[in-house]
Amino acid sequence: MKIKTIFFMAASTCLVFIPNPVLALATQGHGGIEGVYAHQLAHVFFIISMGGLIYWLKQRGLVRESGWRLIQLSAFFFLLWAE
Repeated sequence: MKIKTIFFMAASTCLVFIPNPVLALATQGHGGIEGVYAHQLAHVFFIISMGGLIYWLKQRGLVRESGWRLIQLSAFFFLLWAE
């Protein structure tokens, strides 16, 4: 392995497994219950959008090309992430 690869893997491992209080401050609370409702509604809209994109790509037959197939795969993973 090259030294750059080893360094990248070590740095990535440190970022994932070592807690950092500065990064923990990146979370944000919602103001009141309205913010929670708006956020959940945005999740539903995003899930419908990604599902529609997957369906549209399949209906148009674009997934025969590797670039569109990768876009469809990324839409699927975004769909899983949004839940």
